[in-house]
Amino acid sequence: MVVQEVRSLFFGTGNNGRRRRGTVLRALVLTVLCSLSFPYTVCANHVFFPVGTDYWHVNPMSGPKYFGRQGNWVREADGREHYYVDGVLQKNIITMDNWYVDENGCRVKHTNIEEYDMVTESREKRVIIVSKSGHRLEIWRDGKRTHWFTVSSGKNEGDKEVLGDGKTPVGEFYITKKKGDSFAYLALELSYPNAEDAERGLHAGIISQGQYQQIVNAVQTGGIPSGDTRLGGAIQIHGARKFAGDDSSRGCVEMLSQDMEIAYNCMELGDKVIILP
Repeated sequence: MVVQEVRSLFFGTGNNGRRRRGTVLRALVLTVLCSLSFPYTVCANHVFFPVGTDYWHVNPMSGPKYFGRQGNWVREADGREHYYVDGVLQKNIITMDNWYVDENGCRVKHTNIEEYDMVTESREKRVIIVSKSGHRLEIWRDGKRTHWFTVSSGKNEGDKEVLGDGKTPVGEFYITKKKGDSFAYLALELSYPNAEDAERGLHAGIISQGQYQQIVNAVQTGGIPSGDTRLGGAIQIHGARKFAGDDSSRGCVEMLSQDMEIAYNCMELGDKVIILP
């Protein structure tokens, strides 16, 4: 039976035989041409061109179909890596594979996090450290880094000064709340404003003496500083960031929800959070 089917495919008579032979020959010619002309990877009956080139999908029975570039890294001669989507250089975004590219479109690999300091800082305790410029959040415990994630932060640069300025605060804080019902899936709320923020606000006439004292007292006792002043509040590390993300929050640190779930489960109330510029 199999022999008869093969014979019918290649040697059938009439119009059916000619159509079958033509289809098989076209498929064979296309496959040979692809193998001679381009580097590729074969998956089942399809051909996918490698990262760093235009993206094609080739079905041997119907021919090539162009899809354009879809999130490719290109390594330059000097070792820098640029990220393209559909042939367009991407800048100041978080990529589909969870890296950050800077204003020049280069992969950000280095941060201002000093590992030696974190080994000391996290002895016998848990600490989160965030590098805003490096777009990185690390979890340290007992002198060891246990996790790291790519994050985004406020839409405006610099240390937070007043309510609504779109900046993520810089300094040392602690976790005041673990919010399992956050608008952004899960959240760790931080003790902003801290004592330094309160002192700055008092001297600048942004808050009153009474507001200053409440914030300082709360920090000294590990409580919750008031967020109902012109300094602002409700600064969180939270999830629900979508690809591709940029620095566009109102002051919070944002990360992927699946990453946030890990951070949420690793940390406890009172744990220290350090945010660097």
